[in-house]
Amino acid sequence: MMLTPSTGPHISGNSVRISIRIAMGTRLSGGWQRPSRPRGARSAAVASARREAGGRARYLDHLLRWMETVNELVSREMELEEERRRIDKALEKAHARLERLVEKRIPSPVPTREEAWAEADVRQPGQQASREQMDLWQTAFASAPDLLALKNKDLVYEAANPPFCRFLGLEQEKVVGRTDFDLFSQSEAETRRQEDSQVMSTGKSLIQDEQVAGAAGKRWLQVSRTPLLDGTGQCVGLFWSGRDITAQREAEEALRLSEARFRAVVEDQVELICRFLPDGTLTFVNDVFCRYFGRRRKELIGQPFASVIFDQDREEMKERVLSLAPEKPATALDVRAVVPNGDARWLRGTIRARFDSQGRVLGLQCVARDVTEQARLEERLRRGQKMQAVGQLASGCAHHFNNLLTVINGYAQFLIGALGPDSPLVRDAEAILKAGERAASLTSQLLAFGCPAEVQTRALDLNDVLRDVGEMLHSLLGEDVVLKIKLAEDLGMVKVNPGQMEVVVLNLATNAREAMPSGGVLSLETANVELDGAYAARHPGVEPGDYVMMTVSDSGCGMTPEVRERIFEPFFTTKDPVTRAGMGLATVYGIIEQSGGHIQVFSEPDLGTTFKIYLPRVDDTRQLALPAMSSSELPRGTERILVLEDQDQVREFAAEMLERLGYDVLAASNGNDALALCLTMPTSIDLLLADVVMPSMSGPEFVERLRQLHQGFEVIYMSGYPVATIANHGPVGPEDVVIQKPFTLEELAYEVRRALNKRPA
Repeated sequence: MMLTPSTGPHISGNSVRISIRIAMGTRLSGGWQRPSRPRGARSAAVASARREAGGRARYLDHLLRWMETVNELVSREMELEEERRRIDKALEKAHARLERLVEKRIPSPVPTREEAWAEADVRQPGQQASREQMDLWQTAFASAPDLLALKNKDLVYEAANPPFCRFLGLEQEKVVGRTDFDLFSQSEAETRRQEDSQVMSTGKSLIQDEQVAGAAGKRWLQVSRTPLLDGTGQCVGLFWSGRDITAQREAEEALRLSEARFRAVVEDQVELICRFLPDGTLTFVNDVFCRYFGRRRKELIGQPFASVIFDQDREEMKERVLSLAPEKPATALDVRAVVPNGDARWLRGTIRARFDSQGRVLGLQCVARDVTEQARLEERLRRGQKMQAVGQLASGCAHHFNNLLTVINGYAQFLIGALGPDSPLVRDAEAILKAGERAASLTSQLLAFGCPAEVQTRALDLNDVLRDVGEMLHSLLGEDVVLKIKLAEDLGMVKVNPGQMEVVVLNLATNAREAMPSGGVLSLETANVELDGAYAARHPGVEPGDYVMMTVSDSGCGMTPEVRERIFEPFFTTKDPVTRAGMGLATVYGIIEQSGGHIQVFSEPDLGTTFKIYLPRVDDTRQLALPAMSSSELPRGTERILVLEDQDQVREFAAEMLERLGYDVLAASNGNDALALCLTMPTSIDLLLADVVMPSMSGPEFVERLRQLHQGFEVIYMSGYPVATIANHGPVGPEDVVIQKPFTLEELAYEVRRALNKRPA
């Protein structure tokens, strides 16, 4: 076989060696053995050999060089082949080791159903449970609603379930074998790599909410990363799961915004707002609530709502809360709250309950505001309305009593004058008159309380009033009561009726004496005070300014709050109602109110009582003289007087008194009869004595109609009502004279004479 250079490079190393041996002979001792020839042919061959020697030597030299090149190439080929075999074996070992490691942690990355069954078929029958377990695991992995994935230690995805792939919008084969850098943005992939590395390095699971970019945009996922450890505790991968919580996060955000808006609205309110559980435990309070009670929010949360409510109001509030039901979920709240300085202030609002489907209370909310000033004003208005109603009733009764007392007292005076001092009946007549005068005093107190009459006032010093009644008080109080009087220097003047102020002091002193049956101390004190705007705001109806204060204090038994609330009511008394009319403090209240002042009471059981009377200070010091109402000899006259009175007894009595004084008297029971009588007279009357309040035609109305017929007569009105009331029945002017029933003979005589003297001569 001949070898050509053209064919050498295209054969394998073994083929080259074999071909060379065949072509050149057998190689012996590193050389080549040629074939033997017949001896006879040697000569001829020598010649021929010599001719061919030159060309053969050249060819052999060329062939040897080519063979060296081939051997060099073959050696290089063999070295490369050996290197490939070594690499293949190393890869096989590494792959086998990786498979063993994975099999220790996971039966199979994610085998297909056919592979799982094929592997299970070659197992022993006792391994059927493992096959079913693998099938169950594969089914659960594939059908789980959550996003599931497995990563190896290089953070390459080894498996991903359908929800994971759908979330990314990729097929499974485009996920498995890739990393996060292939599936997500650079920044997001870097963040995920750091978190995966943290789990694998620490060997601890990580659960957190993350925003993950998917095919539908960024979604909120609750992500769980769990490290996968082999038998030696080395991490060989991680299990990744994610649950879409976007709707939940959006709902939480909406709730947060709603709560923020609610809190903003709640905190901007002026109302106190709180929430509490059915057992009363506070769960929420707004800033206004905290400021109102002077406590921090954390100090209030967890405390019972009743802890800030006045003790006496807790039971009522509890009853209102227990009355709530699904058909009546709200109730009004009107309680007193205890503020930091210990005062009780009024809260008014609403408590509303929330119920579950079974009708059980889940919680309650209270919205309230401070109405202390409003409550005080309402209480003052309520008390004023009550006093006004009682006063109107009292004045109506007093009017009828005054008509009767006018007759009783008048005829008693007639009897006393007619009988003479030596008659045994004089004492009986005097007893009648005394009882009538006492009854007149009671009716005057009723009128002073209910409808205060116009009284003459003057500027005076209260110190003078206390000095004047001082001696009287010593005898009134008794020896076991110590009287202390402290009078302020340079005391301001007040404009009041002196007689009424004496009544005020005497009534308060009497009340104090009854509160100290075993003796004690009564203190009277005067002072100049200034009431500012803050004081006026706390006491509706009081104007800021300068006042004179008179304080009357005793060390007696004191009063309960319930009694203190009612002391100014007419006929209210804690004593025997047979011996006490209950008008003393009611009269005090009426006089002070009529004088433009106000009165405050401070009292506690066993701690005594203090009355503080405030009267406006005035600069006017002029003395307004009270008219004299009596004389040793009654004035008389002969003028014509018309008496107009609907009450027969009063009319007859007044007419008889005037006739005894020498006057020409005409009488009528109503306005129409009086007009008819005047029309029949040839001359006009000189004076009209008329009742104010009468049926069909009042006294002032009759005066207007009579002046259309006659001029030049004077008018005196008489009434059992106070001036403030009779003004509603006609135009009774300030220049008109009004005498109050019951009047005496002296009062009537002087008023009639004074009115007639006004006429021109």
